[in-house]
Parts: sequence; structure tokens; C-alpha cells
Amino acid sequence: RADVTLSAGPVDLPAPNGVRSIDGKSAVQLWHAVEVFVTKTDIMVGTAAVADFRVENVSPIKIKKTDDTDSITLKLVKNPDILATVGKREVNRPFTVGFAAETNNGEEHAKEKLERKNLDLIVLNDVSRQDIGFNSDNNEVTVFDKDGKVAHFDKQSKANIAACLMELIFKVAKKN
Repeated sequence: RADVTLSAGPVDLPAPNGVRSIDGKSAVQLWHAVEVFVTKTDIMVGTAAVADFRVENVSPIKIKKTDDTDSITLKLVKNPDILATVGKREVNRPFTVGFAAETNNGEEHAKEKLERKNLDLIVLNDVSRQDIGFNSDNNEVTVFDKDGKVAHFDKQSKANIAACLMELIFKVAKKN
């Protein structure tokens, strides 16, 4: 049995039954939500990244166009990297799993992300393929740890992939 907390941005999907949901409308709000429960978490799975950047100054009102202005410049600032911040915790660090959606040099990029964010596992998705991934009910993934390839799950339904991944994550986390 697991107590599950889902932290998500604005989505139209309800949290699954029995899952506690802490939502945020921005990367900063999501980070604060994660901060609340991460110290009491055994395993954190970061399945999707929030935007890398946000507008520095959000206008509380509509920015109207004028006849004498053809463009506008917005200054962007870096959002917190929630997964990397959790992965680099020195105290109360959960077993941390990330995902890498890649279109080229997938294995290289996934392993680099694993190291840079100090993750325990990373799940590589090849999002360049049309028959799996974002626009399909199927997927195929490869899982790496710091020593290399841990597992590969051939093309199958996303539900099966999810079940296989959770079983693998629990097994590997238990060893650590």
C-alpha cells in the first residue's frame, strides 16, 4: 500500500481515487507544493517538467496594444528545477526518478540528465517516433541508473509500461 501525493499544474483530469492532489498554477507554486511533502516522501517520480522559464513581471491587467507599438519585449527568468532540487537534497532525500523525452541522442541526453539532476533512475522516451509516446496509447522506454541500462520495455500499452515501471522503481528503491 502506498500513500500517493500528486502535484500538478492546471489540468482537466481529476486525481485518481485515493490520491492526494496538491495543485499549482505556476512552477513556483508547484515547487512550494512539493516542498510541503518531499521531506516525508520515500520515492519521488517526476514525470513531466514545468516550463524552464517564466515572465519576470506578470501584469495584473491585460497589456493592450497601441497604434504606435508593433512589438513588446518580455523578460524571462529561469523557473526552479523541481526534480533537480529534490535530487540534490542532502537531508531527507527520496529515491528520485525522472523522465527524459528525447528526439535525438536519447541515451546520451538521458544519462547526462540523470547525472546533472542527481537522479537514481531516468526513463528515456523517444518522442521522435509517431507510433509511441505523446500521440499514441503505446510507448516503449529504456531505464538507466548511474551504472547504465537497467531495463528496456518494448512497445506496449502505456498502462502496462506504467505498471512495469512502478514494479521496477519499487524493486530498485528497496535495494537502496
